[in-house]
Amino acid sequence: MKTWIIFSLLLLSIYADSPNQAAATPPKPSNVTELTEVVFLELLKNEKYILVSFYTDYCQHCKDLVPIYEEAATVAKQQGSPFVFTRINAYGEATYKIRERYNVTSFPTLIAFIRGIPVVSNRDTTIPEILSFLQQKISAKVGDIKTVRDATLVKYGRGFRVRLLAVINLGHSHQR
Repeated sequence: MKTWIIFSLLLLSIYADSPNQAAATPPKPSNVTELTEVVFLELLKNEKYILVSFYTDYCQHCKDLVPIYEEAATVAKQQGSPFVFTRINAYGEATYKIRERYNVTSFPTLIAFIRGIPVVSNRDTTIPEILSFLQQKISAKVGDIKTVRDATLVKYGRGFRVRLLAVINLGHSHQR
């Protein structure tokens, strides 16, 4: 019996060291940063443009979005986009406050942050839609919006919620 155990162990060690065994491939470098709540809050303070993908491990749509989001991050980086692509697992108590604060009720949800302020929630799930969404956020200038009508005409795409907080008229008139 001892001989059989020794022989089995020897055979296993030979098989484990075999050069024919497929070498483990190292993971590809990612252009998407995985966040925790603490890192997320710190990033909001320090980065001007952030795109966050809120996901859960059990969500099939979230799993389907991973390679698309990765590719969008790679293309955006190649195009010189200033957005930092991130993702945060929004399942559980650890991220409850974040979900509540940013009204994340379904997954996946993409939210762009500019200077720490959530601009718009986006549920687009193709590379062109994601990149177009980001370009719109960079291109939009507050100075271009002078009236409530202007604000409603800004193209936000499908699935966005827009909140107009205020239109401020300072009453300055430059007469010559």
